[in-house]
Amino acid sequence: MTLDPRLLDLLCCPAEENGAPCHGELTERADGLLCGKCARLYPVEDGIPVMLADHAKKVDA
Repeated sequence: MTLDPRLLDLLCCPAEENGAPCHGELTERADGLLCGKCARLYPVEDGIPVMLADHAKKVDA
C-alpha cells in the first residue's frame, strides 16, 4: 500500500529520546513507516499510519 506523498511529507516521528523530540523523517516500507533517525517502525492499519510511539517497534537499521 502506498500512502499519499503529501501525507508522508507532513508526518514526522513523534517519539522522544533522552527528553528531546525525534522528529525524524519517515520512509514508507511494506511493513510500515520507518524513522530514519531513531529506527522506530510505525504500523499502518487499514491505510492509516498509527503514529503513537508506544505502538512503534525499534528495528535494526
